[in-house]
Amino acid sequence: MTPQQRTKASIDLTLTYIQNYYPDWRLAKVLTIKKLLADRYEFYKDLINDVRYHGDKTGEATIAQEVKNGLYFDAISQCVQYVEDLFALINAARKPDFFIKNIITYDAGKITNLIKSFNNVSARKISDVFHFPHDLPFTTEEDKKTYDNGAVEIPRMLTTSFRGKVTTES
Repeated sequence: MTPQQRTKASIDLTLTYIQNYYPDWRLAKVLTIKKLLADRYEFYKDLINDVRYHGDKTGEATIAQEVKNGLYFDAISQCVQYVEDLFALINAARKPDFFIKNIITYDAGKITNLIKSFNNVSARKISDVFHFPHDLPFTTEEDKKTYDNGAVEIPRMLTTSFRGKVTTES
């Protein structure tokens, strides 16, 4: 495959991926877990013989404790996975011609290291990671203000989420 063919194929595959990616599917799962927690006694009633913990004759304690805890842990896991999803996308975007390959075959350890590297980062690094241009010619003052607000907000959101620190250094 020539470099031009690879670039065209990558663009086509990346567009298909992005057009079909639903970023809120983990949120839908967390909300499903929330609903399961609220309705767990009714929901698990028919399944109790399959999930009953040893020594729990009625299954009530299993649902009250074991199933509840498991659902909480699953919700937490989904939230953590959201972070990994974001950084897997950041990592895959580093080499656009190999985006699809990198997004479907990423190394979790490499992604974890990338997440850790965001502990103390510059606003410039965050801009680079998200491919924000640094020298846009703005046609209105409102556009420049919107851009500047976003340039402050994204690092703030990232550092709040990951408890890192952003510096203004390059």
